[in-house]
Amino acid sequence: MKRKIFLLLNLFFLSTYFLVAQSVDQQKNITSIRISIADTSNNYLFLEQEKLKEIWGIFQNDELHEMRLRYQEPDNEFWNSEYYDMNFEGDVYVFKKKYNNSIHFLKPKIDVQNIYGRAKQYVNSKQFLIVIRKDSVIFDFRLECLGEDMQGNVPNRNKLGVPAKYFGDLKKLSSSIEKQFAEINSPAEVDSIIVFRCVIEVSGDMSSLILEAGERSAFSDAVKNALNSSQRTQTLREPKRWVPARISRGAVKSNIRIYARLHKDGSVTMSTTRVLGTISVWD
Repeated sequence: MKRKIFLLLNLFFLSTYFLVAQSVDQQKNITSIRISIADTSNNYLFLEQEKLKEIWGIFQNDELHEMRLRYQEPDNEFWNSEYYDMNFEGDVYVFKKKYNNSIHFLKPKIDVQNIYGRAKQYVNSKQFLIVIRKDSVIFDFRLECLGEDMQGNVPNRNKLGVPAKYFGDLKKLSSSIEKQFAEINSPAEVDSIIVFRCVIEVSGDMSSLILEAGERSAFSDAVKNALNSSQRTQTLREPKRWVPARISRGAVKSNIRIYARLHKDGSVTMSTTRVLGTISVWD
């Protein structure tokens, strides 16, 4: 039954999307298309979370780059967002833990040659945004094609700002965790992943350190202790261990995720959020 529905929707896209909110800039070879169709396949998720209003998926050249769940309080014009950078292993791990196979959306195919009416050898950029609502799905496409005699690089995604980062060397911090964990536990047959989230203040201080994904263990305690220790400074002249996030107007308070993995050989790898996202629903 699902396969039949999928095939019917594909036929629907092929037969109708060129007639729906399409604009083409022949000089710059840019095409923008918007499609809106009725869909209730994610209705159960919206019923479970009354404040959830929209789910965004942002694709670049057929690869999912961002997921954003947008919430709104009753009688409140402001929106909150739960953001996931799908290029960062920490965000991917948390997202799969929370929503694995529970969000359903189609990724329609685009026939570039049909849109332009002639063959295009190179597609410089193909982006589209999927907006899932309780009773509908909106597809926003943007294609940019170059001539057959030239090819450009795919442009970088637009970022909201520069994320907070650890001021020191994460490899050194990982080494200290390895030593601490080795003293209290054997790494044999252990392959563990954990994700912490925290707030980095404008001052560079870290606060609200919470284990968001993974089980509490000797390993998670070792990571937490190392992160907390990085906050304590011996003198007032010693620099902060975190650099705050920045946007166009300057430093801002932000939420970040910290990914840590303990490998079977006892080694530890760590990484932090790489894209600044709006994640105010954490507060």
